[in-house]
Amino acid sequence: MTRRRLQCVLASLMPLALALAVTANASTLPPTLAQAALDLEAWQLEDATAAALLLAQGSPRDPAVRGLAAAVLHQHGAHADALALLSGVPAADYPPAEVRARIAASAHTAAGFAERRSRHFVLRYRDKDEVTATYAEAVLEAAYTQIGGDLKFLPAERGTPIVVEIYPDARSLGDASGLRPKEIATSGTIAICKFHRLMITSPLALVDGYPWADTLAHELTHLIIAKKSANEAPVWLHEGIAKTLEARWHGPPGPLSPYSENLLQDAVKRHALIPLAKMHPSMALLPSQDAAALAFAEVRTLVEYVVGAHGLDALPRLLLRLRDGSDLQAALRAALGTALGTLAAAGRAGLQRRPFTPHPDAMPRSLRLREAAASPTGGKTAAAPRLSKRRQAVADAARLGELLQLRGHRQAAWLTYRHGLSLTPTPPPDLLLHAARLAAELQQVSDARRLLRQLLVAEPEQGDAHLLAGSLALKQAELAPAQQHLEAARLQNPYDPSLHDGLAELYDRQKKTTAAAQERRFAELCRRPRPAKAAAATAGPKALSLLSPAAASLRQVLCFDTTSEPKERARRSTPPSKHE
Repeated sequence: MTRRRLQCVLASLMPLALALAVTANASTLPPTLAQAALDLEAWQLEDATAAALLLAQGSPRDPAVRGLAAAVLHQHGAHADALALLSGVPAADYPPAEVRARIAASAHTAAGFAERRSRHFVLRYRDKDEVTATYAEAVLEAAYTQIGGDLKFLPAERGTPIVVEIYPDARSLGDASGLRPKEIATSGTIAICKFHRLMITSPLALVDGYPWADTLAHELTHLIIAKKSANEAPVWLHEGIAKTLEARWHGPPGPLSPYSENLLQDAVKRHALIPLAKMHPSMALLPSQDAAALAFAEVRTLVEYVVGAHGLDALPRLLLRLRDGSDLQAALRAALGTALGTLAAAGRAGLQRRPFTPHPDAMPRSLRLREAAASPTGGKTAAAPRLSKRRQAVADAARLGELLQLRGHRQAAWLTYRHGLSLTPTPPPDLLLHAARLAAELQQVSDARRLLRQLLVAEPEQGDAHLLAGSLALKQAELAPAQQHLEAARLQNPYDPSLHDGLAELYDRQKKTTAAAQERRFAELCRRPRPAKAAAATAGPKALSLLSPAAASLRQVLCFDTTSEPKERARRSTPPSKHE
């Protein structure tokens, strides 16, 4: 079957320039090599690996074969070996320069990674990110079963484990993925599915963490879509399915966030929805975080319309039609009995009828990187939006309450917070959280719990609110709600030592001695500073645990066939860290 070239590329796939470079580069290869390169583009890593192994067994010193093998091993996560192979491959040959740069950056950053294995995943991380990696195993396996079942495709069943890499900061994620710092800052992109791997930024890199578990499930959904459709799904479909299914690992999809619902309602009123075509080639290239949030809300509601009208099975049917060579219009007609224009119009009509709930004081969920927050501007690149008189009064009360609290005037701070809360039926989350914390300090537990309930209705994933609610429940010996809240808190920011102290106490009371011991170790780990440097990149046997049998054989044939020369080449070719 002849596969069409990349029609769309999103933040979770290759940037457009890279896609064109790969296609042009692959076209100069001999037929078998070219088909293997196209298999990589189509996310058919298993087929590309089998072809590369066959070629390597016949011509292990051929630079073209070694270039292909380097691209294959890079996608398996064996970055140092991939870098070693490239040293003998002419720069003009496959893979293209952009891929080579990503291999070099990945080899450097991943050199210090430790790893864990679950049934279908290899999780790679540095030092303190063992915490996230440990919790992520259960999340990923649940997402694999549930989302893979929804889309009727289980991506690791051919023996290739899915590599998950947790990068210590956004810069190293950008170096490994090719995302530019401006794209990360503008769109808020902190995770990506690319090169057949799930790559996320550590929650520790953000001031308040982020919903890393749903993010991992979102990126896994992209990998499933890319493999099932042979990378032929357009960006709006990719993102719409991923946003719709990302929470399926723990339950049904939740509602849109209040702020996203406001954005969507406003765009419908102003006839300012983002056309599907403008989402190509990547959501990360949209001009602002608001534009990205609006686009995600649009495509999610469109996919929800498809599921409501045609059933969940319509999604895997559509992906399969795309894989089999149908263009988008033909695939839509075959799977849904409609054309793209008709579908888009029906989606817009549905939004016109949607009973929006107004959230006048809703604010965007801001993702604040620690490195940006530590800069002279505090990570703020634009002026704060102008507030209505009421919202300004609420904000002033919140700020004054914080100042009074910092100066030890707790009763005055409490009265000020209460005044701010009285000014609006939908107080901002920060005000609710500050007031709840102070109420807890003042032993006004019922007030604290009331405020936390109100906050968690508006922001169900608010990690600090769950941590406080869990701590209050634990003090009252209410073990079930304590467990519910504390385990929810770790899905947002698992690096707060007090969270692990609370979980250790909870599990001790529940006689879960192994879990309690793990939490005490995590509490100690979270109290330590992160080491400043990673190890140097070296090719070597450690990478074998990442690989499928075919990939391990390929690696052995090319990297360790007669000499240890590749190991030395990797040491010489590793670039210095940008951050040292």
